[in-house]
Amino acid sequence: MRTLIAIFVISLYTAPAFSEVPVHAGTAFFVTPDSLITNEHVVHGGCSQIFLQENGRDWATARIIAIDAEHDLALLRSQPWPYDHVVLRKDIETLQVGNNVAMVGYPADASIGVRYEVSAAKVINAHASFGDPHMLQFSDAIKQGYSGGPLLDDSGKVVGVVKGMAERYEVSVSGEKKLVEKIDEAVNLVTLEEFLAAQGVYFQAADYVDKRRSGVRFIVNVQCVDKGHE
Repeated sequence: MRTLIAIFVISLYTAPAFSEVPVHAGTAFFVTPDSLITNEHVVHGGCSQIFLQENGRDWATARIIAIDAEHDLALLRSQPWPYDHVVLRKDIETLQVGNNVAMVGYPADASIGVRYEVSAAKVINAHASFGDPHMLQFSDAIKQGYSGGPLLDDSGKVVGVVKGMAERYEVSVSGEKKLVEKIDEAVNLVTLEEFLAAQGVYFQAADYVDKRRSGVRFIVNVQCVDKGHE
């Protein structure tokens, strides 16, 4: 019997933070003092307002500057961030299967509270995900709310943008569907850099062996109020 392969990607969202209106939510990170990256699906459909929160405290509003729906990226702009911004990994071609990576994001689990958390993972495929050369795969550690956050190597440099979980199914000619594999995906660094360059955003980059960065004071929680529910 001939078997067809189909790929389904599940996008992840946090629970609403504002009780009076439905929202999309996720994580974002500063690439310059006033420019942030998140997933397009975190702000999809447009937002009447985008609120940025740091550890549960309202910090500022943001606006959408550009989106790349195909690769699930969005560029936001806000008032200048008083803390840190990320450094991208310059020698990304040296990233290998099995390398340690970490996600930094705001989980949707209410028991965790409103602070960000860091979750360890490992690279599964550094160059593609289910044939998509714009993605990379890492071990299954993602949680709802991590979407749009950075994927960091163990020197603290960005190697991708956390996207969500992808599931691969085998579908028989009779229509029966069987889960074969599920894996976490991130938009890879080359795709992110191309998106930033197209928008004229100048980012900082350094090799893996450069001095390890301390802290993650470049993370915010994104709360997106849906236009349809003003």
